Amino acid sequence: MTNKKHFFRAITILLLILGFTSCKSDDVDNSSILTASVPSGAALIVNKNFQTSGAWPSVSKLSIGYSSKTDSCGNDHLASSDAPYTWTETYFNGVNNDTVMITYKDAAVNTGCGLYSGLTASADSITKGYVLFNKKSAQGGAAAPSMILSKMAYVSTVQFTLTASSLNGSGITLYKSTDGVTYTKVATYNPTTTTIGSSFSAAINEVNVYLKFASEDSKNEYYRIHDLKVWSKGVIDGSVLYVDDNFQKWKLKGYVLPVPGVTANKTGTSYVPLAWSSEVEYDTTITYYKGVPVTYMIHDGAINPDCYNHHGDVSLVYGLTTGYLEMPLVKSGYANTNLSSSITISAVPSVSLLEFWIAVTGMSGHYQVYKSVDGGAYTLYKDITVPKYAGIGKYFRFYVNEKNVSFKFTTYTGTGAYTTTPKLFGLKIWSDGKP
Repeated sequence: MTNKKHFFRAITILLLILGFTSCKSDDVDNSSILTASVPSGAALIVNKNFQTSGAWPSVSKLSIGYSSKTDSCGNDHLASSDAPYTWTETYFNGVNNDTVMITYKDAAVNTGCGLYSGLTASADSITKGYVLFNKKSAQGGAAAPSMILSKMAYVSTVQFTLTASSLNGSGITLYKSTDGVTYTKVATYNPTTTTIGSSFSAAINEVNVYLKFASEDSKNEYYRIHDLKVWSKGVIDGSVLYVDDNFQKWKLKGYVLPVPGVTANKTGTSYVPLAWSSEVEYDTTITYYKGVPVTYMIHDGAINPDCYNHHGDVSLVYGLTTGYLEMPLVKSGYANTNLSSSITISAVPSVSLLEFWIAVTGMSGHYQVYKSVDGGAYTLYKDITVPKYAGIGKYFRFYVNEKNVSFKFTTYTGTGAYTTTPKLFGLKIWSDGKP
């Protein structure tokens, strides 16, 4: 009996030792690539390859952080080598019309150097642009290289690639904060080799969160972050897309073609909506998922499957494509002074998430989204203004979590209404998987 007690005691101690020694440290194991999955239905809050400023219109800023006022593949032209250097970039590719402020300290952005581009060990691509973090020994040892992203409503996953000129340093550390003051460590990352980069991703899953990348190097190492992606919240497991449309497969409809004296063209610039002279209404029914019919009722509106809205690079806006449903406004030259544009989407059995893209013909716009539940009256759901800098379009997502919901998009015609014409560029309606 005594021997059995000793045996079980020894086994218990051994298991405890194994348990303690198997605990993971906070640092990333550089022998493998850390991967955190992106949730289904998540959107890109930030998508930076550091080749442009992220502003509209797109403007490359080749000299930011460099004393020589030009990109350099070397490290010796960093403006922060002798004195502290901080600059802030306004990034317009946010969700729900938000912006993300990115603050760089003792760092530079190199938009063109291809010396470190190529493939990582996991065959992920690395583009030419990157953030170059200065060595910590700069400024007489006072350098504090970092990149901070301002508060975001929800972050599920962060992805990036990392390169370094040697493996002497201790890496880049990612921190998160919910107040912008106190930061907690997520993990420290280091490339696995000096010849190719390493891909990393981290699960954040925080509401109203700030992110900070900081150099932890104690051995005079330079680090480069490439291809930064920050993802929003997704949908619950099992959700399905009831509606998924970018209107590119629809036929051109609801226009006067061509305008007299102007040659018709694919971009839509020579097309005038029929609603400019009289009331017009038509509908289109599409089945996207398991026999659930969805009907679009367009009143005083038109469909253009080709036009990208004439406002520059659509790639600056996450998911923005080229087809749209147009909602024209009353203008002085229009014969139809009673013009009242709307797009109504018939009810689907269950709505967890609503996603859509809106652009306007001018620099700003104002429109409204209504919803009806169980066949009831339409009530205002979202009142939205697209500000001046969003002339190329904006992306929105809203968690609805209701059954049997119909939506209506309208132009705003009240006091202070804009004269610009909204266009619905894309629509996604997710269910909760339990219709």
